[in-house]
Amino acid sequence: MNDVLGSLKPDTSARDYVEPELKDNLAFEWWLISFAATLAVIIISWAGMTYQLDLLFYDAVVRLGYHKPDPSILIVKIDNNALKTIGPWPWTPDKHAQFIKQLNTGHPTSIGYNVLFLDPSESKARDDLSKTLKTSPAPIFLPMLVESGGHNNKTVAIVPSIASSATAVGHVSLPFDGDGIVRRYWPALSTKGRYWPALVALMDNNNQHHVFSDQDLTEQLFTYDGPSNRFPAISAAAIWRNEVPPEFLAGKRILVGVTASGFEDLHPTPFGIMPGVEIQANILDNLLNDRSIKEASNIVKLIVDLLSLWTLLIGFRFLSPRLTILLTAILGCGVPFLSGLFFLFGNFWIPPITSVVAVIFTYPFWAWSRLASLSKYFSYELEKLWGDTSPMKLQSWPEITATDPLEYKKQLLRLAISRIIFMRRFISDSLYYLPDAFFVTDQDNNIILANKAAEKLATGLGAQSSYKTPISELLNHFHNEEGHLINLDQVKNNEISSQCYAEDGRAFDLRVAACRKVEGQPDGSLVMLVDISAVRAAEEQRQRILHLLSHDMRSPQISILALIDTFSRTPCSKEADAQEIISKISGYARRTLGLADNFTRLAQAEAPEYQWMDVEIGGVMTSAVDELWVQAHNRHIQINLNEWDEPLFVKGDPSLLERTFINLIDNAVKYSPEGSSVSCSIKEKGEQVEISICDKGIGMDQAQVEALFRPFSRATAGPASKISGIGLGLVFVNKVILRHHGHIICKTAPGEGTCFIVTLPLIL
Repeated sequence: MNDVLGSLKPDTSARDYVEPELKDNLAFEWWLISFAATLAVIIISWAGMTYQLDLLFYDAVVRLGYHKPDPSILIVKIDNNALKTIGPWPWTPDKHAQFIKQLNTGHPTSIGYNVLFLDPSESKARDDLSKTLKTSPAPIFLPMLVESGGHNNKTVAIVPSIASSATAVGHVSLPFDGDGIVRRYWPALSTKGRYWPALVALMDNNNQHHVFSDQDLTEQLFTYDGPSNRFPAISAAAIWRNEVPPEFLAGKRILVGVTASGFEDLHPTPFGIMPGVEIQANILDNLLNDRSIKEASNIVKLIVDLLSLWTLLIGFRFLSPRLTILLTAILGCGVPFLSGLFFLFGNFWIPPITSVVAVIFTYPFWAWSRLASLSKYFSYELEKLWGDTSPMKLQSWPEITATDPLEYKKQLLRLAISRIIFMRRFISDSLYYLPDAFFVTDQDNNIILANKAAEKLATGLGAQSSYKTPISELLNHFHNEEGHLINLDQVKNNEISSQCYAEDGRAFDLRVAACRKVEGQPDGSLVMLVDISAVRAAEEQRQRILHLLSHDMRSPQISILALIDTFSRTPCSKEADAQEIISKISGYARRTLGLADNFTRLAQAEAPEYQWMDVEIGGVMTSAVDELWVQAHNRHIQINLNEWDEPLFVKGDPSLLERTFINLIDNAVKYSPEGSSVSCSIKEKGEQVEISICDKGIGMDQAQVEALFRPFSRATAGPASKISGIGLGLVFVNKVILRHHGHIICKTAPGEGTCFIVTLPLIL
């Protein structure tokens, strides 16, 4: 069994050479891809190639991050209604002065008056406005005009008298990103060595004592509270007409801005076009609630990008393809997700698109490299399988004719799969039709495969052999020579004998071998049960023959020699004494001759070739009766043979058939009392002939009937034990009848005689 299983072991010599080469190729390609991807990420990140995509993602996250506007911020719009009510634009200084007085009636916290005073006005009107600005209870902050968006901008000064009258002057300039959308603001601008803070920064109490420096000249991201019209807003006309209760303005930070058609200051934002005054309100809300966005530096961005890339690269090296795909998906979605979380809950912006691009574009290159290496390896293995000498050579296979490399591999793979299927069926059928019971178990000793003989054995013992059934359920029907149940592990480890016995008395040789994976680890067992009942029976018969030769045949010979020695040394005075010794010698000689005849006849019955011919069964029976007439006559036993209408022919060996019926009639005569009779009859029954031989002798019990056709089986008690014999006559009879395609039965009972009925097929 081990030799057979050894022949099925894979040849790993070529694999031991190819697999290291495959691993070396993959390692080299991994380092090459890692270097190229790292260099690409550095270039993309440093050059800002994904800048626009990051801005689009930023807009998407901003749209998710709605905040409730600060309730202290109020927008006062100089809209079309205000122009109709107060007058056309631009308003004169006295109207601005009157409007500011109206705003102060509510005692607001501060006023950001986002109106440029550039037109020359009458001196008196300017003075009134200046006075109003100076005497305003609420701080009033005026805007300044910046000619360009750089940090060293020249400013167009507001009328000095008005500028000096305001609480402070700040800029309202907004930078535009590359796509023309406003997402940032300047905390301060510098011109001629002076820092000009943003107007809304002046309205934040926390910034009143802030000393601005070059760090404040950097553009800073801010987030929007939502689309347009999220902040509370009223028309300047309502203020002018005193329609707004003063308490509504109390504690408010008021932003005044022009929104009338043709004069509005509109800018594109992530939420669409929005007036400048609303953008300033969003910036102010960020400052008041400390929601200004801190943007990661270029170094931090690069570190994040490389960290995500190398996480994927390490996964390429150590994870399976399925887990690699999962890791790619996690990084491709997880980095933007984390970036969004940092933005929404930490006010920290890390652009994620470079990481996503690196992950998405690196994976296909690695997958292509991996597939190329595997394709080379598969081609080698497939070509090796194609040229392998095995039982598959018995099958004729088509030749590969493709010239295209891809088509060549497709045909090679198709043929390899066909060969594997053929080999699998070949092995499966070979195992299934093995003459001995064969099981395959898993690591838990559960049956995963059983052949036909195994299924038949299990069914005969009333056990299960279905898939995943514990093999112990079958082995519970076996026991060893000591009567203990079989332990599979002990047999596997050679701790106990492998011979066992089934419940029906059959003897088996239990053989167990370990199944192993390619790595050599145990992966189940191969269990084979070889029926050795015939071998055991032959061994028992050999022991009986040795006993016969050592006792039954030697004993008469020793007796004969002893009598001859006695006869030669002791003078016999009477002829009667000599006759007695001669009679005993003759009896012992006949006994030995009978034993030899029985062995000879049994050997003839077991001979492979018979002398087949057409035999008339009536003539055979007549010859058998005549052969035993003298023996029966001496005991006053009458043998009766019935008459039949026409000759009945069977195909057989006439001499063996005659000896068969002689043995049966001889037994009937020997076991019948003197003066009785033996009945022999021949009957035609359809396509068979029935021959019965019945006596009126001592009969037999059931135990004797069951042992009738066993070699050397004889009665050990009762009247039958006194009749000579060695127990081979009926063995001979049974073998001859079976070889003639017939059968024999015995009907008997103690004290009621015995009847043997033989049935043989007729020649039609």
